[in-house]
Amino acid sequence: MSDFNKSTHYITCFLLDILQYFILTLGDVLLTPTKIYVKPVLSLLKLTKVKAIAHITGGGLPGNVTRVLPDGVCVELDANSWQIPPVFSWIAKEVNTTDLFQYTNVGGNSSCIL
Repeated sequence: MSDFNKSTHYITCFLLDILQYFILTLGDVLLTPTKIYVKPVLSLLKLTKVKAIAHITGGGLPGNVTRVLPDGVCVELDANSWQIPPVFSWIAKEVNTTDLFQYTNVGGNSSCIL
């Protein structure tokens, strides 16, 4: 191997070693801890009355948001009102949209009812 090829090889290996720290696996993404919304919620509480807060973990948005509503009250969720993380777009290719919203939080980890 020429000196140029050796240098290129070592630089490539070095860059690949560095890149592994910036590339997340699917497991890394799925196991990322949920965001904590204490500061934004405290700011919101200073501005207006919040009637209910639903922290969305398991069970999806529809089940978690509706459990904080009084009987006879419904909610309309607009998935275009927040940025859905790319991992959910990938999952959506494998499952139907109803199941995606039923069993995941699709990036909406906390909902406030005003």
